[in-house]
Amino acid sequence: VDNNYIIKEGNWIIYDDLFIPKDKKLIISAGTELKIINNSQIISKSPIIAIGLPDKKIFINSPHNDYRIGQCIIILENQSTSIFENVEFNNLRNCDKGSINSEGSLNVYKSKIKMKNIKFSNNKYGDDGLNFINSEFELDNVHLNNIYADGLDLDYSVGTIKDFSCINCLNDGIDISNTTLRLENFDADDIFDKAISVGENSIIEAKNIK
Repeated sequence: VDNNYIIKEGNWIIYDDLFIPKDKKLIISAGTELKIINNSQIISKSPIIAIGLPDKKIFINSPHNDYRIGQCIIILENQSTSIFENVEFNNLRNCDKGSINSEGSLNVYKSKIKMKNIKFSNNKYGDDGLNFINSEFELDNVHLNNIYADGLDLDYSVGTIKDFSCINCLNDGIDISNTTLRLENFDADDIFDKAISVGENSIIEAKNIK
């Protein structure tokens, strides 16, 4: 509709790369399940709006079979805010195909994002579950479980995190560099390296850390 690409409620399979150009908007309706297969990627130069409901969540996942697994989601270079609410991500991986490479399964570059009531589980490969670079973020009630390498990696970014957990992360729970972060209520368990890694010109204000 006009400049909006709308994915209606239902079960959908993404079997080839999905590219959203500038000055558009990708809207994922509540109650939708997106299954990304065949090494496909979602690459958006416009905001993604995925607002589920507590009883009608949005699911973005990939099969467990390695030969069919989908790759990552990248949001890049737009100043309209992407919003994810009541969304569960499962079994994604970093992008690694042709000229497109990413560290994380969900990547935000030079953009703004808000995430609330999120579960992110079982990412495969790459360095991070979530990777934000040169971006602004607000995370509220976001829970990561069984993450390959870092849970959340923040570079040259600024934002707030409230009610966040990383359970069974194979490197750092939260890794920041050149970033300003306000963090409240963080639970880290089964972290293989550091629960919080603060490096290179970063500023952090943190409370209620377990």
